[in-house]
Parts: sequence; C-alpha cells; structure tokens
Amino acid sequence: MRKLLLIGLLLLSGCSSKVKKEDLYRVNVNGIDVTVGYDSSLDEGIKVEEVNYYTDEKENTYLSDLEFYLSDVSDYVSLDGYDLRNGIKNTCEHFKGELIEKNGTACLISKVVKNRENYVVIYGDLLDDNTDRVDRIEIHYNYAND
Repeated sequence: MRKLLLIGLLLLSGCSSKVKKEDLYRVNVNGIDVTVGYDSSLDEGIKVEEVNYYTDEKENTYLSDLEFYLSDVSDYVSLDGYDLRNGIKNTCEHFKGELIEKNGTACLISKVVKNRENYVVIYGDLLDDNTDRVDRIEIHYNYAND
C-alpha cells in the first residue's frame, strides 16, 4: 500500500511541474492568443518590437519575453480577456497592479507561477496628451531559476 502511495505521489509531482497555459498571462491581438511562458512560437500576424525564447534541457522552446507597440499590431488588444483600450489606470486597478506615475504612466502586473515570476508592464506614451492610453506592452516569464 505504501509503495502505491509513493508511486502516486511521484507521478503527481512529476505531472504538476509543467506550467499550465491558463495560469499565465495571455494577450490577445486581433483574435490571436499569445501566452509567454507556454507558447513555443509567435504568429506572423503580430508585429513585435522584441521577442526572446527559452530552451529547456529537453530542447523544448518557449516564449520568455515579448514586447510590442499597440500602434504596430492593432487597436484591439486584451490581457486575459480584459480590453486594454480601457486605459492604464483602469487596467492596473482591474489586475490589482502597481501604478507608476513618474515621467509618464505605467503599470506593473505580476504573479508567481511555478516559483517563477510572470509579469506584464503596460506603458503610456510620454508624448501623448492622454498618458493613460496604452502605448507599449512587455510580457515576461522568468526562467532564471533554471
């Protein structure tokens, strides 16, 4: 009986080490979902400023960092289904993020997934009269623990 219990615990711990897509921040650009930390590639329909990948010991590749400007991709972008056209302040409040208002407006939204930080930084445009309008988005999943 103890052996079965031990085997069951080992199987459960092995299965739970993989990150679940629904646990990570998901961005949707014109109907295309992207999940940094889970997806292995980026749809060609999304123009990005910067993208980085992480390759694990089994040669699996995952998106680790993604940065893009809303003006380059579309006027519809959502984070976990929340429309970012609602502005930085409302988005920050919705996700209980940290609002930063120094030389412009930004919001840091973060959570820990599988002992790694998954965070999103949403920036306004310094030169825009409406500094609450979302201009740029960065999404990160920190693989530094590996």
